[in-house]
Amino acid sequence: MKESRSLLWGSRIGLTLEWLALGVWVGGLVILVAAVIPAVFNTFGGQDSGGLFLTKAFEGFNRAVMAAMAVMIAGLLWRRWVHHPVMAPSTWEIVLLGLMVCIAAIIIGVLHPRAATLQAEAFAIKDEAARKAAFEAFFKLHMPVRALYMVNLCLGIALMGVLNVLVSFALAFNMAMRSRNLRGVDRKRVTGAVLRRILRDPLWFVVPRSSAR
Repeated sequence: MKESRSLLWGSRIGLTLEWLALGVWVGGLVILVAAVIPAVFNTFGGQDSGGLFLTKAFEGFNRAVMAAMAVMIAGLLWRRWVHHPVMAPSTWEIVLLGLMVCIAAIIIGVLHPRAATLQAEAFAIKDEAARKAAFEAFFKLHMPVRALYMVNLCLGIALMGVLNVLVSFALAFNMAMRSRNLRGVDRKRVTGAVLRRILRDPLWFVVPRSSAR
């Protein structure tokens, strides 16, 4: 019993850390896009210093993303190993996080270093024609990077929704079990029945069914 409680508390702590990591990931990207980038362009305009500042800002953000990915993957694997009936990761959670990790790996490991190299080369060129061509190559590569950041932002918001439903359901379900003062075996039976019903008819969880059927 003590071991199961420890595992349950570990799942709760892990889920809380996942929430914090996802908040850093999504919130950091929102701040960069909505506040930092407009402020830099309004302050520096098209100057080289503004572009270098944004490159450094995104490098710092990417380091925070790597830390967030490590926390979220560890928390998800822990909850999957514990396999608590309510707090176990859902298929949607695994798919969304997997897509976010893959996209972030492409950005951090491939696209961003290449874009930073092209930007540095463009800044170092003195000839105007060659400099213009170098910047065109940089912005051509920067467009898919920006698009992938936006895709990850949307996936992160969707993952927040999934985790929010999971946490809300887990808290409400646990409170209902405690109010009925059910034993451990009975709790497992009720939890299993509810989960089977949700898997069989997911809309039942959202739209009430007529009892006359």
